[in-house]
Amino acid sequence: ASTYLAAGVIVRGRNVQVSDINRNIDRLRPKLKMIPWNSDGFKIGLCSAPPAHQPYSALCLANNCAIRGVVGGLADRFSQLFRVRAHVHHYTEFLELQEMQAAYRRVRQLASDYEALENAEPKVRRRIAPVV
Repeated sequence: ASTYLAAGVIVRGRNVQVSDINRNIDRLRPKLKMIPWNSDGFKIGLCSAPPAHQPYSALCLANNCAIRGVVGGLADRFSQLFRVRAHVHHYTEFLELQEMQAAYRRVRQLASDYEALENAEPKVRRRIAPVV
């Protein structure tokens, strides 16, 4: 299971109570690995207007470190193609090669940032003694 950074839950419908949503999130929370500094990383949005032809609907948007594999795979594939300059001529009308290389470095950095977050450990907080 990958680490979740944050999640947003949007619920539409009549007679939807925040307590029902919180209860379901509390049931889900033990099954998720949340980032240590954002263990309460859920936002809730309510809309009393139901969707067309349905009594209610729910949508969850989550930022998860699992995307690291997809981003890294895309960067690997780009690197293979760029190394032999395959298809580059299609883009050089609009971009310089340096811009393509800079974009590649940014995507690689994004993948490594997600990896660092995946492996993040909670920081130990020191207690500061009160001044008497």
